[in-house]
Amino acid sequence: MASVGNKTLATYFPNSLVTRNVMAGGSAGAYPSGNEFPTIADFQGHFVDYAGGNYALAANTNWQSAGTDGLDLGADLSKIAGAGSMLGAPSGPQAVIPPLTIETLVLPAATEGNSYSSTLAASGGVAPITWSVASGILPAGLLLDTASGGVTGTAVTAGDFGFTVQARDLAGTTASQALSIHVERAIPALAITTSALNTVTATLPFSQALAATGGLGTYRWTLAGNLPSGLSLSSVGVLAGTTSSAGRYPVTITAIDAQDASRSTSQAYSLYVAPPPNHPPTVTLSAPSNNLVVPVGSTLTLTANAADVDGNLSRIDLYVGSTLVASTAGPTISVPWMVATGGSYQFSAVATDAMGETAFTPPVTIATRSEIVMYAADAKKLVGNYQVVADTTAAGGSALWNSDLGVAKVAAAAASPASYAEFTFYAEAGRRYHVWIRGRAQKNSWANDSAYLQFSSVSAMRIGTTGSTTYNLEEASDAGLSNWGWQDNGWGTNVMGTDIVFEATGLQTLRIQSREDGLYIDQIVLSPQQYQATTPGALKNDTTIVNK
Repeated sequence: MASVGNKTLATYFPNSLVTRNVMAGGSAGAYPSGNEFPTIADFQGHFVDYAGGNYALAANTNWQSAGTDGLDLGADLSKIAGAGSMLGAPSGPQAVIPPLTIETLVLPAATEGNSYSSTLAASGGVAPITWSVASGILPAGLLLDTASGGVTGTAVTAGDFGFTVQARDLAGTTASQALSIHVERAIPALAITTSALNTVTATLPFSQALAATGGLGTYRWTLAGNLPSGLSLSSVGVLAGTTSSAGRYPVTITAIDAQDASRSTSQAYSLYVAPPPNHPPTVTLSAPSNNLVVPVGSTLTLTANAADVDGNLSRIDLYVGSTLVASTAGPTISVPWMVATGGSYQFSAVATDAMGETAFTPPVTIATRSEIVMYAADAKKLVGNYQVVADTTAAGGSALWNSDLGVAKVAAAAASPASYAEFTFYAEAGRRYHVWIRGRAQKNSWANDSAYLQFSSVSAMRIGTTGSTTYNLEEASDAGLSNWGWQDNGWGTNVMGTDIVFEATGLQTLRIQSREDGLYIDQIVLSPQQYQATTPGALKNDTTIVNK
């Protein structure tokens, strides 16, 4: 037995011509040239529907008119179909297949949202017939069944949709027909969906967009009745404006289909305009300033200003912490307040209107300073030999001077001295103050360096008695003096003097009277804290100026 292909042809069919055949899955090298050897998959792709039994050549195949006789490769399916009575066509050598013709020329209209069904019809050709949309599109929601030609579904968009359908028979013959489907709009009844008009507040801007459904989707709006002055309804359905007229206003609003005025609907409303809102008052605390540091005993002026745009201001209250210190009905309040003790204080103001609404200022905090610092120029009274003289080396440019008259040292303070200087200051009762004085002895002489100190509210050294405490600039015998130096009321090297304790809180008086004349003084410090245990400066050649 000969092998397949060329060997068999040479053995059994010498001089034969084998060409323009299709052998799916065959080997090109085993047969003469001029034949087709596609893969099985490629072979099946040359037919209209190989799996469905439609073996007519597809429209895009290169096997059409490729035979040696100019006809398609393969069998002539139209003749095969004509020869078989099972297809219902005439048989015999004279059988004629009628041409494929699409009979459907018009399709019925559809309606948005409604179910649709229509079947395309064709005659002639070789069954079965397959259908497709060759160009254009069907209305959204409708589909074409390729086997039955049925157009079914639910159209979702109104309009006119043109397209071309194509019928193809088993022989590959095609026919086309331009068709269209008109989709009617489904027009629901108009309905205003805004159930109520929002409340308007007098003097405030207002806007509300009305809404409706149905019709062709756009509306023209009208209003019957009287709106308050300042409000209006636009043709696109926006009620807007600003009115000062409080009250209730009955109105009827109509929505009209913008594309068909025969469709409209109306609804009655009651528009409520509420009274204008109350504006809270405003208030500012203009004094004191925040983070201020003030001496204990000083008097501050507390000042606040308030306003109310409604003209309904009722009162202003001033507080120190949570304690009410002053109140007035006017727009401005200003009162004095004394800093009685040391510490931190918070001030605030509150404004209240006739409607009970309030406004608060941010708290203003001040700190206090209990250190008592006096310069020579602060002297309130000078008697006898005491005077204030200019001195560029002194604090504030001035010094208190008891000039050297060569008078002998006074053994004790006098109840009514002939010469003295007095200073006033505020101090707290029961608090321990340490006294420091910066002095300078005339000619740096030990005979010009001391004085007696008396106070108005200290029993043991009260003014008007002979009691006192002594200030001596030289620290101890033979310690020497040199220009300005700081000293307390102690005597001896590194010896601290006794503290001063006042019996009453309030304004105090310090009297300095002569023990030895010739003494200059430029600064007096009574310290309850900072200089309780340490001197503000040096004993000799000092340049320290303590700030007030």
